[in-house]
Amino acid sequence: MGAMEELLTEKAIAAAWRLQRLTKIECAIFDGEDVLYSSRGPQDAFDGAGEQLHTLMRYEASLERIFYRALHELQRLQGIRLGQPVIAPIAIELNGDGPRGSEG
Repeated sequence: MGAMEELLTEKAIAAAWRLQRLTKIECAIFDGEDVLYSSRGPQDAFDGAGEQLHTLMRYEASLERIFYRALHELQRLQGIRLGQPVIAPIAIELNGDGPRGSEG
């Protein structure tokens, strides 16, 4: 395993670990408990339970993207190393402005 594969493995593990922590935080929010952070932590961004859950969902989505991006890149690198045919990653730009070059 190369250095890049090790880095991607560590990144996927860290994201998975943080995702597991989110489940505990979500349970605490539903139980009406304060989220276990200091006053300088993520709790400062929360006003009420609804806002807490919304912020938590955004954080979860971001961690899932990080996890799957690392996992897919790791699988791609391992396939290359093993001499398997590997499809290049697909990059899609989403900017909400419609197709480039289109007018009207």
